[in-house]
Amino acid sequence: VGFIASQTGESSRRIVTYALNALRCMEHRGGCSADYDSGDGAGLMTAIPWKVIVDGLDLDQSGGPPRGLGMIFLPPDAAEAASARALFEEAVIAQGLTVAAWRVVPVDNAQLGVLAARTVPRIEQLVIGADPSILPEQLEARLYEARRRAERTVLTAAKEGSWQGEPYIASFSGRTVVYKGMVRSAVLDAFYLDLRREDYASRLAIYHRRFSTNTMPRWSLAQPMRVLGHNGEINTLLGNLNWMRAREREIVSASSDAAHSPLVDRARSDSANLDGAAELLARQPGRDLPEALMVLVPEAFESNRELDGPKWAGVSDFYKYHALLQEAWDGPALLVFSDGKWIGATLDRNGLRPARYLRTSDGLVCMMSETGVVPVPAETIVEKGRLGPGQMI
Repeated sequence: VGFIASQTGESSRRIVTYALNALRCMEHRGGCSADYDSGDGAGLMTAIPWKVIVDGLDLDQSGGPPRGLGMIFLPPDAAEAASARALFEEAVIAQGLTVAAWRVVPVDNAQLGVLAARTVPRIEQLVIGADPSILPEQLEARLYEARRRAERTVLTAAKEGSWQGEPYIASFSGRTVVYKGMVRSAVLDAFYLDLRREDYASRLAIYHRRFSTNTMPRWSLAQPMRVLGHNGEINTLLGNLNWMRAREREIVSASSDAAHSPLVDRARSDSANLDGAAELLARQPGRDLPEALMVLVPEAFESNRELDGPKWAGVSDFYKYHALLQEAWDGPALLVFSDGKWIGATLDRNGLRPARYLRTSDGLVCMMSETGVVPVPAETIVEKGRLGPGQMI
């Protein structure tokens, strides 16, 4: 797992190319089925490449220009997929947004292994229009509400109708998009043809190769998730899930929206549940994603001499206060995160996963679990180091 980002916010093809190369270099870290082609999962999160998305689309811009994008796995059955689309559209419209278009994501199924091909979904993108007066943070909040409501209604319909496949939303944002699946890292861009386009550029990228430990591989469990890429395990998972379920009624009541329920699901992986918890916490007023992860995955602050004294008193108090409200999700875990506004990585307080970073003279910041996977010229490196237990970049 790792990320690459431009400190200036400038988009480039180089960032996408570097991320795909890093992913190929980490094939040995991922799992694969007996057919040697169905990977446990590989994926890439980037900024939305609008030039690629709108190319050739007949957009309905009556409700505003395209500003949001949903990456959606639909059931393979045409009738079930049509029913799911209608429910997604209802959820979007209910938030005062518009459906600009549906886009079929170009893929090459010949790249899939037997197991992956047997369960491959229809992969489509929902292009969402929004009035220019809606601020970016307001748009993200509306898209989050639309997604949670759609998840609830679509999954209910799938269960009641005994659909062949369960719909899944890989990403639903005005900033980022996630391309992922049950593939080997070496063929991610051969499967998703968008990733091979030279005009696919981004200011950031998170890459991930999965080794499934606690759950069977599924398309939906490939990573990155919606805001996190996770290397490791959450060994406190059972307690975390139980406490989240215990306070679910309080949280749903505070939000006045039952669409936020359930907050966690034991059928999902530890990474998927932590991703959902981080996303929910980051959307509370006055919080952001780095702070949410400091609450969920705190450093070892008790009896920590580095936090003694007046200089760091506020940090220690922050952790003490939140320890009363939220139990820690403990790994070992390296978490790479982004919501399109922030990008970073944090190591849990055990510190048992490698996390190395470097910064270059031309404005790139790279964080990786494997040294050397990003081929930057050595003479351009101006800073490098590694994260220690509980540290964040």
